[in-house]
Amino acid sequence: MKNGGERLGIHIIRTACGDGCELSFEEEYDRVLCDVPCSGLGILRRKPELRYKDDLGLSSLPEIQYRILCNASKYVKIGGMLLYSTCTLNPAENHQNAERFLQEHKDFCAAPLKLPEGIRHGIAEEVNELTLFPHITRTDGFFISLFQRK
Repeated sequence: MKNGGERLGIHIIRTACGDGCELSFEEEYDRVLCDVPCSGLGILRRKPELRYKDDLGLSSLPEIQYRILCNASKYVKIGGMLLYSTCTLNPAENHQNAERFLQEHKDFCAAPLKLPEGIRHGIAEEVNELTLFPHITRTDGFFISLFQRK
């Protein structure tokens, strides 16, 4: 991400390497992107070897993702935005984590997504969620959910 930002001339990106469940920062931010490790079910066409893995982490990943999301939320300024994303189509890693987050973090609310022209929902979703399906959007399978700190 850091290299990509520099290549694009974006100099406001701050990155850190470590355990996302425990990383700590000294300040809060206006925008936090929480792109968590996931099963990768949305990118099977790019990573066909995933089909042959014995364990994609479907039972353990949602909890790890949730812990990373909770930790990331600590560093969002009041009024700031938190974007949660995965490259999977698994509801346990997507909607269920987003829903749980809102239930357990009353200092956040669902922030409606403003979708670009040509992007549409493939399924009924909350106003702050979007699942991209390859057969609809001609993209990889992907999920995003946007939250705002009250």
